[in-house]
Amino acid sequence: MAGEGGYLRKARQTQSLTLADVEEVTKIRRTYLQAIEDEAYGELPGDAYVRGFLRNYARTLSLDPDEIVRMYSETAAPSSALAISKLAIKNTKTFSAPLIIMVVIVLAITAYMAWLIFIKWNDSTPNITYGDPGFKAPSVQQQVPAQNNDSSGSAAKKAQFTVELKFEAVCWIWVKADDQTVIYELIDPGETRSISAYEKVDFVEIGAPSGLVITVNGKVFDKSKYVTGRGIILNMTVTRDG
Repeated sequence: MAGEGGYLRKARQTQSLTLADVEEVTKIRRTYLQAIEDEAYGELPGDAYVRGFLRNYARTLSLDPDEIVRMYSETAAPSSALAISKLAIKNTKTFSAPLIIMVVIVLAITAYMAWLIFIKWNDSTPNITYGDPGFKAPSVQQQVPAQNNDSSGSAAKKAQFTVELKFEAVCWIWVKADDQTVIYELIDPGETRSISAYEKVDFVEIGAPSGLVITVNGKVFDKSKYVTGRGIILNMTVTRDG
């Protein structure tokens, strides 16, 4: 499954959880969980329930619920609009003029809302290449340093520092460099990443920190004090000084 359903299934299997385990935590019926992973949303009560179930499921797996719902919205909205369009074409001969106008208005509103969501997402989210359904990590797009015409600035402000990541186990990770997201994916063991920043690198979330080695300018960074009671790391900041 290429969408959010397959994403959730892969994350669940990576954490060695069964549908029964997730059902016990989320209180969502197993048949509904299976329908979500299969993206068979017609088997669920309605769109509001689907979105609530997706958020609950994502939190249980330490994933970003907003991202999962966004993936669902991108596939669900076009399907709904297409279904309305087909219904309007099929019944053109029998529909009354006011009803046809209403269908056209609904389609226009749907398209406008989809456009607004697209514009808002592009304005607030950097250009990130997410992992494919098999969660093979793509190359990270490094930030291009902004030109600085102030020749009197200190060398320390212009110089970047480097954070190296080595993954020894499957790890869900969300990283920002100077407040710009550079990694947001599930990464397989054996993979490495290199991040450059001017001021700081924020680890917004690390799902399995024990399987990750962080090196700052060649020195191993001690992340143990940031591990929460749930066994994850949230909002850890690394600077050039470690």
